[in-house]
Amino acid sequence: MPSIVGGLDIHRKQITFDYLDLVTGEVKCGHIAPADREHFRGWLARLEDPAGVAFAVEACTGWRYVTEQLRRAGIQAHLAEPADTAAARGRKKRAKTDRADARLMRDLLAQGRLPECWIAPGPAGTRPGRHSGDVRRRLTGSRGILVVALYPARHQQPDPQTAAKDKWRRPCRRHPRGPAGHRCVAARQAHRRPQPKQAARRRKRPAPPPARPCARRPAVSPNPIR
Repeated sequence: MPSIVGGLDIHRKQITFDYLDLVTGEVKCGHIAPADREHFRGWLARLEDPAGVAFAVEACTGWRYVTEQLRRAGIQAHLAEPADTAAARGRKKRAKTDRADARLMRDLLAQGRLPECWIAPGPAGTRPGRHSGDVRRRLTGSRGILVVALYPARHQQPDPQTAAKDKWRRPCRRHPRGPAGHRCVAARQAHRRPQPKQAARRRKRPAPPPARPCARRPAVSPNPIR
């Protein structure tokens, strides 16, 4: 049974902590800013007897490095499931704050009702594979940025007027390059031009007769005056 239980609410700029000493009944809360590894590691070094300390962390952005630092310092790390933790709060009676979230996780951990998530094991487990996936995703995004920077002509937006004129000269998507693409372009251009038979039919079609002028009739009143 740990002697100190607490909760950590993680944000990009700060970490809000709220922990309770079960022996003396003392409650401490505050902020750790900036929220980086060095400042968080220095704050953990102030705690006495880290083996008897347990903290709950919500499974949101940044939970991985926080749990890594907790385990490295010898502190028990518990990962709280966000949806079930919010449901355990019940109906809101006051405004939701960072300190209220940290206190909620602390109370649930002390009562043994914290809905926990599984934390991946150390370097011998699945964490290296997950890290490799993150690195691959970042490199793929960087590759797209480099391609646009090195070959800007390929990614320029075409002029609407020029695109309308060259609509029938562009190769098709199925055969973008090579002889097949040129044949597709030639076939579309030939289909656009009128065929000889159609042109002959248009020439043989007789012209409509000229319209005859209408005879002008005298204006007659519907009710003539007698």
